[in-house]
Order: sequence, then structure tokens, then C-alpha cells
Amino acid sequence: MDPIISCMDSQGKASGFGGLKGGTLVECSPSQARALMGRPPPPLLAVLGAKFQFEMAVGVNGRVWVSADSVAATAKIANILMHAQTVPLSEQEQWVKARLQ
Repeated sequence: MDPIISCMDSQGKASGFGGLKGGTLVECSPSQARALMGRPPPPLLAVLGAKFQFEMAVGVNGRVWVSADSVAATAKIANILMHAQTVPLSEQEQWVKARLQ
């Protein structure tokens, strides 16, 4: 059975968001998910955004949906997000830059 993934607002309504098509689903820790949703956003998102055009939806349960303009870019971003959670926040920016070389 394939899960259906959708994006909703705090009242549980689609409000213009709706189903998430394509992309890939990554699981990370709830603390990593909170960091990805934080303000200001973590530096690793700025580094990824400078290199790729992508969309991301983060759930408080640690599920992260990622979609980029190619399968290769989506896979690279997903791989970085999965492994970045093992890197201290203060080192993530340089770690991501090294992975993108």
C-alpha cells in the first residue's frame, strides 16, 4: 500500500496546498525536522538552495518530502538531509559544501 502524502494547514485543511506529487520521502529525527522548520532556517538549506531549485515539506513526525527538477538532484538533496542529522549543527554548512564539490 502506497502512502498518500498531503500538505495541510493547522486546521487540517488543504488551503491551496493539497497532495504532494513526485519527489521522495526522507525520514529524519524529530529534532532535525524541528531544525529544518526553524527560523532562521539552518544554513544547510541556504547551501542547498544556492545549488538546487527544490521544494520541501517537513512534518513534525520527522518525515521530509523533497522534490527537485531532476531525479538526480532530488536524490542528492535527500541523501544530504538524511546524513546531515549526524553532523553537529555548527558544522553542517561546511559539511554540505564538501558533499556538493
